[in-house]
Amino acid sequence: MRSMMTALLIGGFLAAGLYGQNQPAAPAVAPAVYRVEFVIHDANEPAAKAGRHYALLIESGGKGTLKVGNRVAITMANGQFNYIDVGTNIDCRLHGGPERVELTASMDMSTVLPRISTGPAAPSSPTVSQLRIDVDANLEPGKRATVASIQDPITQRDVDVEATVTKVR
Repeated sequence: MRSMMTALLIGGFLAAGLYGQNQPAAPAVAPAVYRVEFVIHDANEPAAKAGRHYALLIESGGKGTLKVGNRVAITMANGQFNYIDVGTNIDCRLHGGPERVELTASMDMSTVLPRISTGPAAPSSPTVSQLRIDVDANLEPGKRATVASIQDPITQRDVDVEATVTKVR
């Protein structure tokens, strides 16, 4: 009787071991997904006083890129064209959560200013106004925070950048 009981116990342990080996692995936990929203206020630009809104969905540990703008032709002295990209470019990364999220962002905002002629025979060249901001901010999800504020003495631009990180999943 005792050997039969022992055989049943050993068989049960072996079966449990084999059963566990044939089971599929537990599904990996998907990283959290956040909606990252930037609101850029430019006090000197009437259309942007209320704020320009840009939003991306990014996984925790992931990267997002947003590019909005135009390609502008520049006439060179030899009559050929060269092109430059102007507008808003945002590259950002997220880490952490759920209590705090580390946002790392590089923002480039550029625009072409009116052409200034240097004489009747000289081709006029545009001036490109550019703001570049690199931000490392520790944000509380769901709360808007000002991550940059610029008062440019050359162009007289007043620009504020707000960011909100909201967990979606």
